[in-house]
Amino acid sequence: MTASDNNPYGTLLLFAAAALFILLCPLFWISVQAPGGGAVSPEGENAALYRQIFPSMLYGIESLRTGKLPLWNNRILCGTPYFADGRHGLLQPLTLPFLFLDFPRALALHAFIALSASGFFFVLFARSLGLRFIPALTGALIAVCGGTFASAASNPLTLQTVMWFPLLLWMLREHMRKPRRDTLVLGALSLALLLLGGALMPAFVLALTALFYGALCAYMGIDAEESGSTKNSRLQRILALVAMTTLALLLFSIQGLPMLHRSLQLETPARLLSGFRLAAALPSGIKGLWTQLFDLQTQLLPAPGRIGVLALLLLPPAFFHRLQRKERFFFGLALPALIILALFTRDAGWVQALYFPVSFCLAVLAALGMDRLFTVRRNPMTPRLWVPAAASCLLFIILFPIVPDSARGRMIPFLPALVFFLAIRRNWAATAAGIGILIFLYVDLASSFVNRQDHPFFQAVPELRLHARTEKALRESALDGRALLLAAPDNRSFHPNSSIAAHLYGALGESAVLSRSQQKWLEQWNKTMAENNGVPSTAMMQLMSVRAVAADSSFSASENAPSGLNLQQHSRDGGITVFNSPPGLSRAYWTPRWRLATDDRAALEGVCAPDFDPSRECLVTTAKKTIHHLARIVAESTEESRDYEQPRIVLSEKRPEAVSIQLDTPGPGILTFSECFDEGWHATDNGVPAPLLRVNGLFMGIALDKGNHSIIFSYRPPLMLAGSFISALTALFCVILLLATYVTSAGKSRSNTCPANTSH
Repeated sequence: MTASDNNPYGTLLLFAAAALFILLCPLFWISVQAPGGGAVSPEGENAALYRQIFPSMLYGIESLRTGKLPLWNNRILCGTPYFADGRHGLLQPLTLPFLFLDFPRALALHAFIALSASGFFFVLFARSLGLRFIPALTGALIAVCGGTFASAASNPLTLQTVMWFPLLLWMLREHMRKPRRDTLVLGALSLALLLLGGALMPAFVLALTALFYGALCAYMGIDAEESGSTKNSRLQRILALVAMTTLALLLFSIQGLPMLHRSLQLETPARLLSGFRLAAALPSGIKGLWTQLFDLQTQLLPAPGRIGVLALLLLPPAFFHRLQRKERFFFGLALPALIILALFTRDAGWVQALYFPVSFCLAVLAALGMDRLFTVRRNPMTPRLWVPAAASCLLFIILFPIVPDSARGRMIPFLPALVFFLAIRRNWAATAAGIGILIFLYVDLASSFVNRQDHPFFQAVPELRLHARTEKALRESALDGRALLLAAPDNRSFHPNSSIAAHLYGALGESAVLSRSQQKWLEQWNKTMAENNGVPSTAMMQLMSVRAVAADSSFSASENAPSGLNLQQHSRDGGITVFNSPPGLSRAYWTPRWRLATDDRAALEGVCAPDFDPSRECLVTTAKKTIHHLARIVAESTEESRDYEQPRIVLSEKRPEAVSIQLDTPGPGILTFSECFDEGWHATDNGVPAPLLRVNGLFMGIALDKGNHSIIFSYRPPLMLAGSFISALTALFCVILLLATYVTSAGKSRSNTCPANTSH
């Protein structure tokens, strides 16, 4: 358990740590995700993987494979921002496996890499704290194999977010000890990658935790004797922390600026961070926490309070460690924080995300405790040897009679290991005892959960998408229109997001963050569904250009469809029925008349009115600056307004971010494109920019006069260009800093060797 104090990052030790986690993490992941027998639950840990994560990631990966960055998703919710949503994680290096492998295998490889990297980064951080090698490995094992990480094992976005946290803490501590250009760049890069992980709420919570730790180190300082470095002034450290944070935010600008603008379009800007749910059985009260700590295999989902029984016995010696008091205090906050999390509300996403830094700090405490407990002392009677041991033994004596039998069996190996070390008090004995505890801890954690969730990697035929015959039937029925998917909430292979994998234009979707207009539209949709006994609104379906409907057994067109819906069965396969919807509006259509709606709510009430004919008129909700342009080209609807036949409309280019439309209008009117209105969309008419209108409460359109028109709708997230430019310049600056550091260090090395060479 000893290592050189001058080189805590020895190549051989780090290689051994990397090899250990490369070996153990796949075994742990398989033990957590492989079905453990018994009835499989359709809901729970992996439900989001099938219904939300896979469709979203698939859309982004398919675009990257064609060499394009996905900006707009036109396959759900009549179109919605993709890149500006931020919950995709495409700018992470761990995206690479998904570019070359099928999703189930890429998912497994991604988890292996993320878990192994997390453990390795933890070892680096623990070594910077002055811990010896075996305690550092023990803490890393507790962090990676604990219940909180197990709950994220099926969520690639969460995994690739939290994996950067220990690396960020390591860089922060090293930079606060001695600010350098290389630690500045690597720390900023770690923070930027954490923010780009795709799990926004955990990223936000972990970033704040890391910056709080960095601020603590900056204000109080790092003991110089730990590395032999010279102390820096408090002001220097604070400025160094500010510089690292600023550099990270500049690197994050490519994602951060579009996200910021997107959040301002929401009813509540903070909703962009909402929606996070920890796939775990959260403890409820002290009793629930006690059960998770000691009672094994009682939950079908991972328990975030589970860190291993032996790890609990290592906590008391941590508070006797030689580490600075301020840092021990920081990590010690995890104990009351865990109790508070168990006592108070569990529904908020930020509360659930707090389990990640709390479990990490508990792992650090356990590593500190092990390092302190198995420290060799020459004097066998010194209190420095016996007080930490007595603290652990006292906790053992208190817990042993009251914990369940299964927990007692897992506590017993601690005593022989401790007695063995205390009897011999040699480095090799400390190493042997530490390895024994390490092995028992891994066995304890790896066998703590019984999986009742299916995972695509272990399925002979992964239930990730619709059956090929159903997809074909939907495409034949929808043609260039949209498909409406009506499914029960517990269906993994058939859900509103199935339109993404099926390459269909979907009318609905789930898990997306909605703009104000989308929120009001869906509220009206759900209200109509409730009033019509679960049957959708015909008028709203027509406006969304729905031409195909697919439904599982929870919906029956023959029994529930109101008059006017007139669905005709196309085919039935695997419990899913595909219906043809009567021919209605295409995705692009022209109307000769318009009326002004005061707001989106008024527009929704108007389009749902019985006398509203969307093929003859539309309702426009637009800004004052475009009203004059609209009024000049198309007069507002009157009883004398002339009706025209619908012109022939050709969609010649139909990429998600660019749509080209040609038409010859018989008179002035409005071209409506049934894609959701967003400020990132722009339109040109015969090459001339045209003001974009919000039409029928949700969609976009432009005013056209009589004649031939070539319309191009193009989408670019607001501030995307500025963010990309800032991030590119910052990345170039970081490369220059690293090169300058390398050249400087190389020059110093040559200058140090020159006198030795000349003397010969």
